[in-house]
Amino acid sequence: MLWWIFMQCFLLQPQEISSHEELWGESTVAQVKDWQAAREVARTAGLDAVLKELWNKRAAPTLFMGIPTAEVERIQKIVMSKKSSFLIGLSGIQENRSATGAYTFRALYQIDVVGFLREIKRLLLFNKLRTVHVHLEATEPAWVTSDWTSQLSQPGLSCVVKTEKLPEHCPVDICILAQSRRTAEGWESLIRLRTTARIEAPKPRRGPRPKPTEKSTDETFSTVATVQEGLYLQLPPALLARMGVTPTVAVQLQTPGTLDFAAWMQVLFLIQRQEPEVVALRTIGLLSGRNTAVFHVRQAPGGRDVWFKGLYLGKNVTATWKKRADGVIELQVETPPALLENRPQ
Repeated sequence: MLWWIFMQCFLLQPQEISSHEELWGESTVAQVKDWQAAREVARTAGLDAVLKELWNKRAAPTLFMGIPTAEVERIQKIVMSKKSSFLIGLSGIQENRSATGAYTFRALYQIDVVGFLREIKRLLLFNKLRTVHVHLEATEPAWVTSDWTSQLSQPGLSCVVKTEKLPEHCPVDICILAQSRRTAEGWESLIRLRTTARIEAPKPRRGPRPKPTEKSTDETFSTVATVQEGLYLQLPPALLARMGVTPTVAVQLQTPGTLDFAAWMQVLFLIQRQEPEVVALRTIGLLSGRNTAVFHVRQAPGGRDVWFKGLYLGKNVTATWKKRADGVIELQVETPPALLENRPQ
């Protein structure tokens, strides 16, 4: 049974549902002297043209309604500066050098559209990236790292787990010391939250300005559990609120049962890759003739929600969704009939 699921999910993936797209890009360089240098310049210019096309076709119509123009320009500048990270490969390259010395480069660019949209959505959800260092006591088990990482997974918040001692002054936005001990009822954890404020000294009338001082503040939280494995599965709400981390909520997603198993698994994989708010996919099954999945998501601070906006599943795949009165989100995925007919049985 497990081998059949592996074959369905990875070897027989539906070709019409894909994370990438192939787009033609063309550029011309005049008066070429260095052929190799001209090739690199033309390749970069062609990639710029392809990403601008994706921006206008995939991002601009769906993701920026109500967003200030200045913020849109900021996001576009950051995304375009990372253009090489969205390039998967080139195919169908055409190169031509005219009698006048001009060089024309035309290639089929394979672009990671899902990664492109994820980066845009991630930048939409926050303005400043915060970092939290979680310092674990030497006695803490190794699996505790994944618990902290999943609990603090949120757009705009980067979690780094360390095994060294908690520093006197926190070098990043937030530092946490986590240690646990056994009690008569089970297990108890002590969570120490340390934040550091930088205090600028007033400038004297004469002489150099004194160096700024740092002042750290500690706050203590605790959790209890009957077994050690349950200590950090749910962090204290007061700690999450203090850090500005929104709680995790479950989102149930349904599609008609006519979508086969391989296509459904591929859709879930692309949603997890594409939506920055997704923390984990905990439940999947078949309910009343429908494919059902339960995502655990965390909304970014500020209330801005990009959930499912501009969802991309493939070049010729259309995805529409609606939210029912009971809170369940229904997703309708339509694939090209010709491709469905040619699918191997």
